[in-house]
Amino acid sequence: MDRQKVDAESTDVLCRSTPFIEDSKSYKSSFPVHIAKWNPIHDSLVIASKKGDICLRRGGYKKSWKINVERIRGIYYEELGSLQKEYDHGTTLECMEWSPNGLYLAVSMANGYLHILDYETGQVRYSQKFNFTITKMKWQWYIEYDALKKFSQNFFESSQINVRFPNFYEEEESNRERFAGAMATKEFCTESVPKDLFGTILFVVTDQDLLIHALSCGIFPVAKFKAPFEKFGNFDWTSAVVNDINYDMSSRMLFVSYSGMAMAYPSYPTEVGVPEPNSLEQSMGTNTHVVEFKLDFGSINSIPSI
Repeated sequence: MDRQKVDAESTDVLCRSTPFIEDSKSYKSSFPVHIAKWNPIHDSLVIASKKGDICLRRGGYKKSWKINVERIRGIYYEELGSLQKEYDHGTTLECMEWSPNGLYLAVSMANGYLHILDYETGQVRYSQKFNFTITKMKWQWYIEYDALKKFSQNFFESSQINVRFPNFYEEEESNRERFAGAMATKEFCTESVPKDLFGTILFVVTDQDLLIHALSCGIFPVAKFKAPFEKFGNFDWTSAVVNDINYDMSSRMLFVSYSGMAMAYPSYPTEVGVPEPNSLEQSMGTNTHVVEFKLDFGSINSIPSI
């Protein structure tokens, strides 16, 4: 009896191997790829260069849009004619992260800017500048989507809301392009945020002692978490890196994995089969610590005001 018949009789499912290598295809990019990220919802891939070139490729590697964010300096709608200023000197791209619903792409730059791009058009919908560089991001749901639908409807009408966007002065922009850009940003803040991003939190890791900030809706800073390096023992915090971040919705705990160099007395089981080193001398190695942070803003009713 051959292998396929055995599989069919034992599981009622016909299992057949697929030669992935033979069916694979290679594609060429117009720039050196620094980061590539699959969209969590749509069948598409975003690729980016270190110099800020970003391109979305849909199924079959078909090009959708391409943009360069190297010299985009954000949106300051409190000042006349200041929409997306560009300067002579550029910067580099650090990391990218999709929103949980796949509708927006967060892009971090070395100069401290965080841009939010539209999935469909690649347009920069919102930008803000921090006094630190974001080196890693994780964008997740804070609450089950079905449980917060009714709260997102009155996001800005709720009496508990403390967050307010500054005034928009789109009528003072000097040309149609800048007017359209200001209107698109206003629409994102007043309509897209409560509709698409309500109930999500963007966790960003900074270059300042690996401090982690939580941004509600990917925009509003609501919490920050400092690594407890003093509890890691003989740990070299200057070599520390963040391996991964994950928020557990059921326990409301944020799990962060840190790794770094540390000194310790070696200990090897005899079954390893390697010469046992001198246990009286410390040696250098890598330690990994998983830290739990409590993330609780109270009830779901308090989410609009965080």
